[in-house]
Amino acid sequence: MKLLLDLIPLNILALVLILFKKKGLLDPILLEFGKNTQYTFLFLIGALLLFTLSWELVKATILAPKGSGSWIDFFMSFIFFVGLMFYAIQQYYKTGVYPDLAYVLLLEAQALDVVVGFILAISNARRDLSLGN
Repeated sequence: MKLLLDLIPLNILALVLILFKKKGLLDPILLEFGKNTQYTFLFLIGALLLFTLSWELVKATILAPKGSGSWIDFFMSFIFFVGLMFYAIQQYYKTGVYPDLAYVLLLEAQALDVVVGFILAISNARRDLSLGN
């Protein structure tokens, strides 16, 4: 179970908050912080994504010595990124409206997570095989 929790991308938390906001479940909470809830929500999402990206970077460096765990973590992040892309394309196809800014921030953060995870996985594989020397 711990391995499964280590491999789930933490950016899912931001997706859950975005979906809660879309359903209107976060509006009473956000109204406590002021009238302009959109900026408050974007700040909350941005802060959460900074935290989750930092944690994903730490997690990738910790999983690196364990061998295949880092590749599984990378592929889980990649699958989540592809799912986010398909969801954005599907929503645009159905409604003709671009995703909101919070979703674009999540998509960008997940793309960064995938790229950094790939670079870390390749550099760790190169270090393990000593191909760079």
